[in-house]
Amino acid sequence: METPTRKLCKVCKSTPVKDRKHTYCSECKKAARKKYYQGYVKLNKERIAARMQQYDAMRKAQGLREHQQFPERTRARMKQYYADHIEDFQKYRETHKEERQQNWREWAAKNAESLTHYQETHREQTKARVQAWARNFPEKNRARVKRRRAAKTEAPLNDLTAAQWEEIKNAYGHRCAYCHRKMKRLTQDHITPVSKGGSHTLANVVPACQSCNSKKHAKAPLVPVQPLLLTLAPAKPYTKRV
Repeated sequence: METPTRKLCKVCKSTPVKDRKHTYCSECKKAARKKYYQGYVKLNKERIAARMQQYDAMRKAQGLREHQQFPERTRARMKQYYADHIEDFQKYRETHKEERQQNWREWAAKNAESLTHYQETHREQTKARVQAWARNFPEKNRARVKRRRAAKTEAPLNDLTAAQWEEIKNAYGHRCAYCHRKMKRLTQDHITPVSKGGSHTLANVVPACQSCNSKKHAKAPLVPVQPLLLTLAPAKPYTKRV
């Protein structure tokens, strides 16, 4: 008795189909569906975009209502989500640093009035947050204060960063450029003082102990020094926050 031949797929004509009721094999069926959906999306881009916007607005309104009704619960959920994905957040901050800063500047420029109002009505909270940041990042805070002072005195160039300052100290072996003592705490000494038109930049800064820095003050360097002219860390022009 001859065994009946199995029915082949109508498209590829090589793969047997599941049974007599079917016409296409599973792979050809998936490819046909994918092609259909791609064509549908291409023809209905505007309609799909409008529906997505409507859905996003609905979800946003729903989340806002939930936050207003249960603020503590939503805050706890957000904190837990942040803790679970902290590595992804840190990686995103590193790879999109310039983009995030530009977005913040644009937002601050558009919402200057509301931002000023918030700062005036939340002075204690803002002060506590800034003080906490200064305690957690002392080196960055010192660099910020130095750059702010240089901006106040209208230095011709103001682009020294905390990363560059670390490289300068490492290049000098954490020693004072004048007395050559190795110190844990070094200060930034400007070869040409900022008060006399000097710049707060890589080529005008050397590490110095507090004693030598005070002794030099706004005079010429105590001994001839060679500043660092190149670092791996890039310079960054100072921009005043709104």
